[in-house]
This record gives sequence, structure tokens and C-alpha cells, in this order.
Amino acid sequence: MFVEEHYLPYAKEQNRPSTYNGYYKMWGAYLKNRMKMPLRDFRTVDCEALLRLVVRKRDLSTRTLAHIKHLLSGIFRYALRIGFLNGANPARTLVAVAGFTGLRRGELRGLEIGDYKAGVLTVQRSIWRKSVGEPKGKRGKGAVPVIPWLEKILELYLLTMKPQRYLFEGLLGGPINLEHIVGSTIAPALKGQEVRWRGWHAFRRGLATNLHQLGVADIVIQAILRHSNVAVTRDAYIIRDAVDSQSLAAMEALEKRLCNYHATEVAGREDQSS
Repeated sequence: MFVEEHYLPYAKEQNRPSTYNGYYKMWGAYLKNRMKMPLRDFRTVDCEALLRLVVRKRDLSTRTLAHIKHLLSGIFRYALRIGFLNGANPARTLVAVAGFTGLRRGELRGLEIGDYKAGVLTVQRSIWRKSVGEPKGKRGKGAVPVIPWLEKILELYLLTMKPQRYLFEGLLGGPINLEHIVGSTIAPALKGQEVRWRGWHAFRRGLATNLHQLGVADIVIQAILRHSNVAVTRDAYIIRDAVDSQSLAAMEALEKRLCNYHATEVAGREDQSS
């Protein structure tokens, strides 16, 4: 079994003896005899059913239940990291969506499965902690173009992760905790690298900068990012309810630049190896 053969030995190496001992006891007392299916088949809905069963069978405190959730989350994160679970990495997909759409943090968390259709992400809500509200600004709600490169990433993610309601879900089905993703996956991946983590909003600024450098008009960038503008004349030129042709052309230009860069990089590596 993955947990006993892989995760627990890893946890023993990485944690203090007292922490490992807690994990070992929780696994044996609450989870071992209830996680019968292969880890690859274990979905969010199965995890939720498992926790309900544990609570029903045992009189657990809120703190103990939180520890069990943390253990389950750690098991699945480790399985993804070492390749035991194949498919889309939630952190990779989150970063791709943030980078190629410029969505704000709350808008990323608020995306539901139905908000994505091939070629378009529709921003309809924003979630801060447990509070669900409107996106920021009078043009916060709107459609954002999805370039084919990002479409492929999203399709693989949906196929393998199978979220139930939100596009990016936590282990129990609610909106994902972005700071947890940073601490558990992104920050460790950047450790020792020249790239620094500058927060989720940096993707939004980066997209605007890249589009500007491609010669995209500011008014089109504002449409893609759904910025409010005090200039009434500009308000009249921005289409809110659909992805207009200028926005699509701008995102296609960005994708073309990325594809050209990737092709050049691959050709350079082949030349060096020959």
C-alpha cells in the first residue's frame, strides 16, 4: 500500500519523531481499514464520504478531525509530487490559469466547472476565505479568452482531477486554499532557483506587461483584465458580456510568441547535443 510503503517512511524522515508518531497512529486508528480502494481511484467525493464515516463511528474533536484532513492532504500531495498519481498538477494548472488569464486570487477560487467552456472562462464570483461575493469593479464579471495552450492544460486537469463543483477544489470539495498551495508546492519548487515568488497578483501584472510589449492596445488589455476605468468614453468601447475579437487576437499573439520561444529553445538544445 502506498501510504505504508512510501508516505509513512517519507514522513518519518522529514518530521520530528512526535509528529511522525501522530501520523502513524492516526493512519492506523482512523484511515487504514477504511481506505480500501487504490489511491489512483480515490476522488474528492470519496474523501468526503470517508471523513463522514470516521466522524460517525468515532466521537472526534474538531482539532483531531483537522489533523486527519491534514494527513490525507499530505498523502495525496506527496503521491502527486513523486509521480505515483499521474495527471495534471493542480499547482501547475492554477499558475497557468493565473498567468494566461490574469484572474485575481478570489476569482481563481470562485471558478466553478460550468464557468469553463472551450475557449472561454467566465468570471462570475469571487471567494475570500469562506465569503462568496461579486468580482471586483463594475466590470468584474465577464468572459476571458483561453488560448489553446491553456485549453490543453485545463482539459487534462479536468480529466484527471475530476473536481465536483469548483474548478480548483480542496481535498474536501470547497474552494482551494491558495496559500497552502504556495507553501506546499510552489515555494519548495522555487527553492534555490533565481525566480522569486511575488504573489498571485504578479501574474495579473505580468500578463498586462507582456500584452503591452506585444503592442496590444491598452483598451484591449483593460477588457481582458476587466478593469474599471473612470473615462466614460473608454467604458463605451469595452465589451463585457462576450469575448470580443480584439481580446482573442491579443491572446493568440501572446500564444504565438510563447510557441516561437519554445521552438527556438528546443532547437537550441538539439544543436548543442548534435
